[in-house]
This record gives sequence, C-alpha cells and structure tokens, in this order.
Amino acid sequence: MMRGYLRLIVMKTLANRKLSGYGLIKQIEKNTGTWKPSFGSIYPLLERLLKEKLVKVEIQGRKKLYFLTNEGKKQIEFAAKKLK
Repeated sequence: MMRGYLRLIVMKTLANRKLSGYGLIKQIEKNTGTWKPSFGSIYPLLERLLKEKLVKVEIQGRKKLYFLTNEGKKQIEFAAKKLK
C-alpha cells in the first residue's frame, strides 16, 4: 500500500527532526495510524539515502540518529512542488 512512497515518507519524517531507525518506524506508524514499515525496509533505505548524501547520521551513545542534509531538503521541496 504505502511501499512505493516509503522513500518520500522517510525523508519527510526526517525533514524537521533527528530520529533513529526505530524512532522513524514508530513515528511513521503514529503518523499513518496503522502502517508500520519493517526494519528490513527502513535500514536498507537509510543506507541508500546516506550513500546519496540526502541523509546524514549522528552517533549519540549507542544510537544512530538520521537527519536530512540540505540536498535532502531540496529534494523534499521539489517533490512537494511536483505533487501540487
């Protein structure tokens, strides 16, 4: 159902905050009310976004917190304009 939109949903969720992979799953579940992406889809996507330099990671103790780079924010804005 939401699968094809996961990349956009993840980037939009990270637009204004730093979240761990687990925190990201929980936030998406909270935002959608029902849908919860799997760890097997979130972590490979985060790795791709890191390679594409759309997301950066900050280490806090044992947690990795992911957040959008400026390029990632530009892509979100571009996607939002295309959807209008």
